[in-house]
Amino acid sequence: MAIGKGGRIVGAAHSRGKESDRIDSTLYLLRCFEMDAKVTEEGLEIPGGQTPRRPVDSVETHHDHRLAMTAIALASKFGGDICEPEISAVSDPGFISRLLNLGD
Repeated sequence: MAIGKGGRIVGAAHSRGKESDRIDSTLYLLRCFEMDAKVTEEGLEIPGGQTPRRPVDSVETHHDHRLAMTAIALASKFGGDICEPEISAVSDPGFISRLLNLGD
């Protein structure tokens, strides 16, 4: 959404109790890549037309496989160091190797 036309994530209040608080973690991840969003009661409002930038610091995944996969995908295009990338194997054991092979 941030890279595209933007939008709103609604009805996601339940995602605060997952592996991480996915609303706050998503905001953190976007900000790591110098993008922005606004937390709402139900989710997030994300302005579009944003351009990710390489994070200055390592990006924490908060032990959350979905957050890790998003961070890894962004870093594959814009650069960055991702902490605990192997947590992505929880939902997709081959994710990193397939992503690395895309450049071949």
